[in-house]
Amino acid sequence: MNMERDVDMCVTGQRHPFKIEYKVGFTNEGRFIALDIRLWGNAGCSFDLSMAVLERAALHIDNSYRFPNTRVRARLCKTHLPSNTGLFPFFFFEIYDIIYLSISWFWWSTRSFWL
Repeated sequence: MNMERDVDMCVTGQRHPFKIEYKVGFTNEGRFIALDIRLWGNAGCSFDLSMAVLERAALHIDNSYRFPNTRVRARLCKTHLPSNTGLFPFFFFEIYDIIYLSISWFWWSTRSFWL
């Protein structure tokens, strides 16, 4: 079967979209003390590789940073959309963005502290 590119992109799986809510605790010196995060993964119409993607997201959520207190709650959501097929790498860049966003938020909210 040979499909047009736009049709192929509509019917084949994409990267796994996630809804994410998080809270990050910092000390006055800017050190991490806590991370509380909730993940909802859109698996599409089947769970093919979605559990592996969700596990990787939960296990790598802290990136290379140390959080003394961490809580991760993750769920897969079955939807009416085409199945999402995680290719290389599983949720790698998206999960690290969460940590960098929280660092940026802390820096901007306390920038007078750092000047």
